[in-house]
Amino acid sequence: RIAQTAIEGRCPELLLNLLEVRGIGLLDIKAIFGETAVRRKMRLKLIVHLVRKETMERDFERLPYEPLHEDVLGMPVRKVVIAVDAGRNLAVLVEAAVRNTILQLRGIDTYKEFVERHQRAIDSGSMD
Repeated sequence: RIAQTAIEGRCPELLLNLLEVRGIGLLDIKAIFGETAVRRKMRLKLIVHLVRKETMERDFERLPYEPLHEDVLGMPVRKVVIAVDAGRNLAVLVEAAVRNTILQLRGIDTYKEFVERHQRAIDSGSMD
């Protein structure tokens, strides 16, 4: 925790730029993907929780109106839960979750915009 409202993550020097991928081994992300693929430090703004689809709660909210949060060191951090299942491209799903969170932090709420659009369609009597 670096401030009252900020948590920052850093990698130990020993593990810098490295990622272990089961079945492939250790990868040097900076060497493979370039300088922009790694950061020395980063503020924690999103937790992505990957859950096996068969173990997810049946009443899990598919379209939560309010973002989920998880407490980390006494600070709420935005959280998304993604169902993991065979054939799902997790890299694309995680990137989409990150990009959507960035939009939400900038004040763009797609769900809220959809609800408003839906209400206008109901009010006008046209559900095209």
